[in-house]
Amino acid sequence: MKIAVIGGGWAGLAAAVELTAGGAQTTLFEAGRVLGGRARSIQLDQRTLDNGQHILLGAYSETLGLMRRIGADPDALFDRRPLQVIDHSGFRMALPRLPAPLNVAWGLLPASGVSLREKLGTALWMEGVKQRGFQVGPQQTVAEWLDAAGQTGALRQHLWAPLCLAALNTPVERASAQLFANVLRDSLGSSRRADTDLLLPRVPFGELLPEPAERWLRQRGAELRTACRVESIQPTDEGIKIDGEAFSAAILATAPQHAARLWPEMDAVYDYEPIATVYLQFSADTQLSFPLRSLSGGHGQWVVDRGDGLLACVQSG
Repeated sequence: MKIAVIGGGWAGLAAAVELTAGGAQTTLFEAGRVLGGRARSIQLDQRTLDNGQHILLGAYSETLGLMRRIGADPDALFDRRPLQVIDHSGFRMALPRLPAPLNVAWGLLPASGVSLREKLGTALWMEGVKQRGFQVGPQQTVAEWLDAAGQTGALRQHLWAPLCLAALNTPVERASAQLFANVLRDSLGSSRRADTDLLLPRVPFGELLPEPAERWLRQRGAELRTACRVESIQPTDEGIKIDGEAFSAAILATAPQHAARLWPEMDAVYDYEPIATVYLQFSADTQLSFPLRSLSGGHGQWVVDRGDGLLACVQSG
């Protein structure tokens, strides 16, 4: 079976690996010159940088499994650390290396900048969310969910809102409460302590998945067409045509704005938000006390210490 994958980001690469492993004749189309999409390495001013800053959690078991499948070792490629949320206002919450859920409870208890009453109220709320299986009312926003739970204090400002923006790239006023509840279920609400860990890349993003996936796919006969922008998709009685070339089926794995151009029926359904990264180079001995820091809004949301004095500031749309 001949199948096309349109888009060579992490989703498209995952689809191509799965198809190829299943015996399909896979052709991957990517408009850019390199694979990886929004999480790829780029060359700028004679140095290797990353297109954006993407932090994994231990809960991303399928992504980590995919990396191992194609020969990339997450234990060697990531710096694994217990979750900490720190910002310049003085807020700090650091999870200890204790079994779940004790790690979250003991991390919340000494959190600075939060009243004891708010900490206890949040602990009770989280326990109730667990008891309800992390199910939230349909069509409810994160802001509405937090309002109804009385989560209107320091933890909303310094924990829930930044985590929502980081995970969903959408502010609490518009983000889906159910999607955010799913994030909490798999991370802070998980029964596995390791799921709450931060995984900070030790290497450029290309070495995490795109480059190993490219080697794995080529070794198994998949066809990878980079710098190849798809212009048209047409259904046929036998399958589908990509720019006039026949395939049995196709997987559309592009960003929503590009998918809408190829398949206009999607335009009214999907929306997207941009993300920008501003790199600041300081002297090589400059470093943050913890490599991930919340900026609490303003000119950005997060700053990531990439080592050797290079700081990456994330601005979500």
